[in-house]
Amino acid sequence: MLQTSRIMIDVDSLDDDAETTIDQFESNWTADGDFAVQTLLDRHRDEDRLAVLTELIRIDIDLRNENRVPFSLDSYTGLYPELLHHPHRMLAIAFEDFRSRRRCGLEIDVSRWGELPGIEHEPWFRDSFARHVDSVGSSNANLHAVRLDQEVEAGLLEIGFHIVKQIGEGAFSQVFLATQGHLADRYVVLKIYQKSLSEPESMALMQHTNIVPIYSCHQVGAMSVICMPYAGRTTLEDVFRSAFSNSVVRNGENLVSAVRDRVSPAKGQATESDSLLVQAVSESVSPANHSSDQPLGGGSGSVAWGQSHQGRYDDGASLDWAGSGNASARTAPSSPASEEQSVMSPLDQLRSFTSNELTTYLFERLTSALSHAHARGILHGDIKPANVLIRNDGEPALLDFNLSHRVNDERPRHAGGTLPYMAPEDLRSMLGHSPIAEVSSDIYAMGMMMYQFATNRFAFPPPRTAEPKDIEQAIAGRNAEVQWAAGDQVDGGLRLIIEKALAFDPIDRYQSSEQMHRDLLSHSHGLPLVHCREPIRIRARKWLVRYPALTSGAAVGLMFLALLVPLAGTAVVYRQRADHAAITKQIARFQAESNDSLAKMMADPTQRNDETVVSGLDPLIEVGAFSGNAVTDRRLGSLAADAKATFLDGLLRHAVMVGFFESDRLAVQLNDGPLDSEALIRLDQLIRIAEQASTPGNSRATLYLKAQRSRLAGDQKASDRFRSQARKISPKSDTERFLEAVRLMKKENWEEANDIFTALADHGTIPPELRWTSLARAQFSQRDYSAAAISFTQSLERAPESSRLWLLRGLCYLQLSQGERAVEDFTAAIKFNPSNWKALTNRGLVSMNRGNPASAVEDFTEAAKHAPDRGHILLLRSRAYRKLGNTAAADDDLAEVMKSDKLSARSLLSRAQAQMESDPEAALQDLLQAAQFDPNSATVLASTASLLALELHRDEEAIEYLDRLILMQPENERARIDRAVLLSRVGRYDEAITDMNLAIESPNAARTLYQAACVCALQPQKTWHIRGLTYLAQAIQQGYQADHLATDSDLDSLRALPGLQSISRTYWLANRLNNVSPNSQPLLP
Repeated sequence: MLQTSRIMIDVDSLDDDAETTIDQFESNWTADGDFAVQTLLDRHRDEDRLAVLTELIRIDIDLRNENRVPFSLDSYTGLYPELLHHPHRMLAIAFEDFRSRRRCGLEIDVSRWGELPGIEHEPWFRDSFARHVDSVGSSNANLHAVRLDQEVEAGLLEIGFHIVKQIGEGAFSQVFLATQGHLADRYVVLKIYQKSLSEPESMALMQHTNIVPIYSCHQVGAMSVICMPYAGRTTLEDVFRSAFSNSVVRNGENLVSAVRDRVSPAKGQATESDSLLVQAVSESVSPANHSSDQPLGGGSGSVAWGQSHQGRYDDGASLDWAGSGNASARTAPSSPASEEQSVMSPLDQLRSFTSNELTTYLFERLTSALSHAHARGILHGDIKPANVLIRNDGEPALLDFNLSHRVNDERPRHAGGTLPYMAPEDLRSMLGHSPIAEVSSDIYAMGMMMYQFATNRFAFPPPRTAEPKDIEQAIAGRNAEVQWAAGDQVDGGLRLIIEKALAFDPIDRYQSSEQMHRDLLSHSHGLPLVHCREPIRIRARKWLVRYPALTSGAAVGLMFLALLVPLAGTAVVYRQRADHAAITKQIARFQAESNDSLAKMMADPTQRNDETVVSGLDPLIEVGAFSGNAVTDRRLGSLAADAKATFLDGLLRHAVMVGFFESDRLAVQLNDGPLDSEALIRLDQLIRIAEQASTPGNSRATLYLKAQRSRLAGDQKASDRFRSQARKISPKSDTERFLEAVRLMKKENWEEANDIFTALADHGTIPPELRWTSLARAQFSQRDYSAAAISFTQSLERAPESSRLWLLRGLCYLQLSQGERAVEDFTAAIKFNPSNWKALTNRGLVSMNRGNPASAVEDFTEAAKHAPDRGHILLLRSRAYRKLGNTAAADDDLAEVMKSDKLSARSLLSRAQAQMESDPEAALQDLLQAAQFDPNSATVLASTASLLALELHRDEEAIEYLDRLILMQPENERARIDRAVLLSRVGRYDEAITDMNLAIESPNAARTLYQAACVCALQPQKTWHIRGLTYLAQAIQQGYQADHLATDSDLDSLRALPGLQSISRTYWLANRLNNVSPNSQPLLP
């Protein structure tokens, strides 16, 4: 007898109001669904709303099935995404659909419900699926079968793919072995599915040895096709099922045997659990001659995932690759290249690995791959043995990013994953808690898989079903210490790593996959763990393994003789050890202080003040760099070669970076007149330290620093010579590559700097806090705020009490219109540094934009106490006072700023903006003075151009300022489209069109489209006017606030066109409905 669902919604708990709502819905139901469900739901409390919604959907399903109205469950989750957070309710809805369809005599298609999380544990579904299996005659039928009919096969042939046969299936797809005809018939894997998933987009961002890459993506009719390399057919799950299933010992011999057994199975035998099974094909394949229900591979039948087969591999098999069966048919390669002995030979090196060595080898590589993905903001979402390919050369590789999400993505999503490997917080999401994509979930799953690999069992009992009581029991079970059995041959270091990864609270786990990878890497080299506390006995054992000679009999004898050395000699040894310990401690302190100091500097790479440089000099002074004692043979001679190299790299990095900031500071001083030798003393000292650290020979970065020094001294010839030498030298190390990126950032060449920082992400040679902060700053300056927020998050994981980093991430969220998250970060920044005036100011801006000027005044007042220059903040407070109706206080603040003659560039800029309309000439003088303080400021250049064009109508001069800005920032879309408008106004039409075409490359801001409309309207040819109307319509459609649409003289040529009137009417209606007001701009660092 068919069992009923174990997940039922308690209808009896609904109150009388809910019953009335349900009755009203049922009596007013129509097939087209016009009756307002939302109105009914709004009558109920939040805690009742979901129960009522579920019951309304169940009634709707029953009525639709009775009336034969087609629908899918996706239509409900699309209208009510909150259902995605409550899998048990979706399972109840699915059961209602199943029950209703059976009662109404409709087809029972299990694929209709197959993608719901936890559906495979429902008895009614399992029974239905078993009947489906019997009907199709397969022991492992696929819920989401992709039918390769003639049309699909023909489409694949057209793009060069020849299907050999099906080799496996995933949760949402089927997998086929194929050859790619136009690339020497190489073997590839085609993953074909019927809906768009995130995997191609996610995997295209990643290039890592231990992540299966994507060759290409295609659309064939309704099917999506991913082409991947064929690198093997063994997953870690296969290893568990075969090689480890009956073996107490889990070692390299077992693994190698499992892989080789699948490449060369015994003659005439089947491999029952082969999840990527390639059936030998000895018949001719003619795809064009197959009907949609006929198996590929001649009469042998198609082989689904895990299905056994009979047959033998025939190296000389001649296949009809063209599908025509004629004499021109090509001969297939005898076997995939990955199965050749030369490719597989590295696999045999694993035979001698012990269980601990094999665990460390595999998971050090897998965590490296995971760190690579996380560094690009991508989570896997479903880490488990079936998603780890053991390639034929022995390398593990992550598969199947189908459930991947962006880090910290809060959009509605299914609570994805595989139950035994899901973290406690992910299991909670199946009970209705909102899931947020975080790296800690992937780390937990990796730890669970690592424990299973090391012990051949789960660390904690997995949930029996997806029913709430089973999920709750599993969550409680995970809130316990990891247990080890007496027979577990897992060494102490690996146990610590696994235990940390499986901590119940995400705060107690590794805070990044990079940390977990670093500990595994340290463990593989017999070094102490970095992020776990190892007992002394484990550290001592590792030390003895690294220095086995010290445990030999001869060594013991020598140590005994050493006791007879005169006391004076012993004293010398102790003195040398003490000196070495002191030097090591001082260098470690320098490295820590340097990393912290440079990260603070890179949080704002365009700053040019003396305070920044002085703070950057402190670590160099402490380590003795200025006295010449930092780099001497006597001082560094006792250090190991790698430790010495690391210190010199850090010294070079610090000296050059502080040198860059010092040269920028001096460039501002140069505006007041030539610099004397005394002004250059600090820069000369920094260059000397950099030369000592980069011996032998000057580094590229040091030569650039010398070129800047020569330019500041007025020796342009020497500057050109050093610059020429620098260009001929390629960066030799990651430190020099990093310094090249910093130099580019100082020039505001953000894109190239971003590329270098990204390339360094996986090397591990640059301190993480410094690398992530620098990358984030480059992304922020490129206006890639989403990526910058992810990078700042990585920085905060390493420096959680950094007020500056909280501020910067808050600014990212502010730019992304995520006000709540921005305020949270600004508040955290203030918590860790109550005098962080920029965080106070930005929080005040958010309050003012949200209609809370009183809170804004409080924050602005506190910020003014700590800011080095109050001018800008007083102007903001003046606006807030005016919104409160306190005109007297507003006028006082404004008057104080207006009469001040000691303002910073930022305050001069703010004062200029405040008086642009009332006194544009005075505003221009403020901007020119600000430019003297900061000649390379993009904001000052853009504001000056805007003032000259809009208020003073001096378009030619405005173009000159935009020329300078675009020279610095070629990708600045706003500057380029503004210049296009001005060029059109002065009759330089061809140049204007060139700028416009560059600016409107997708994606476009609505403002850019509006300005493009102005450019077209100013052209003399009428054909451009029609295009201008199109751009104007697109700008309005995207929400551009065209407040001067009726009076903008740039658009005069469009007013005679009939379409402008309808565009104006649309804009007027939209503003009347939305009542949108512009927001204040955030205070950028």
